[in-house]
Amino acid sequence: MRAAAFLVLCSALAADIALAEASGVLPIDATDMGSAEAKLKREVPMVLQDVLKDRYRAVPDVDVVGGVARCTESPGCLQEAAAAVGADELVWVKATRPTPEQDADVYANLRLLLFDSQGVPLLRFEQTITNSTGVIDLRALVVRALAPVAYSGRLQLRGVGAGDEVLIDGLRLDERNETALRPGLHEARVRSPGPRPEIKVAFVVPFEGLVVVDVATSEPSAVISPLLPVWVHGATAAVSASLLLGVLANALTAPASDPDLHLPLGIAAATTAAASTTALLLTLLTERTP
Repeated sequence: MRAAAFLVLCSALAADIALAEASGVLPIDATDMGSAEAKLKREVPMVLQDVLKDRYRAVPDVDVVGGVARCTESPGCLQEAAAAVGADELVWVKATRPTPEQDADVYANLRLLLFDSQGVPLLRFEQTITNSTGVIDLRALVVRALAPVAYSGRLQLRGVGAGDEVLIDGLRLDERNETALRPGLHEARVRSPGPRPEIKVAFVVPFEGLVVVDVATSEPSAVISPLLPVWVHGATAAVSASLLLGVLANALTAPASDPDLHLPLGIAAATTAAASTTALLLTLLTERTP
């Protein structure tokens, strides 16, 4: 219930961040991309138009004085560009080549900047674009920046019992069908009322995609319960240590006494103390609170 309420609250907060009635889209800067410049100049406006829909306003090159890169550094130029198309905000996308350290599948680094109609920078987003998932990466960048409510994926849980408690990232989840989650890494924890151990499952939610997690086939969490309470191990170790010290003290103060008695008692006390101390340490190290 809390997870659902959290999602509703996030949606409400995002909705309260008033979306512009018109978004002016500055010409994309892809001069660094070489042969890929034409492809990006074609794909980026298409995705922007698909996400913004009626809010989309293309700023012609003639309205960008001195070139788009220089215009983004001049509030006056940005104000004129916004006024030319009647926009409440301006969107600018710049593409650069991948660095040598990046994966070979990356063919572009995109930076999306958002300005208000007065030329004041509002937000900045960055995204790598790969050959294998190029349009998806591009759409994820645009949706995350300009339509945050729609930036989500879906989770479907299977194998959850009727009485199980489900936590997603620590928040209780009551919805047992499909749940909208922010793309990225998440953790599901399933607690059963019976003796079944708690199950933890890490999963990645794809942007605008569905991930199916079957908790019935997942490995249970590594929760090790001690065979005896901690205080039992501690008390046994203390008694054994005291017995060992007593045997040693007796051997030193009464050397004429029977040595055949000291040796067995000493060995027994030392063995018991070592075993109890080891058990105590293992208990403290392995005991976990679910």
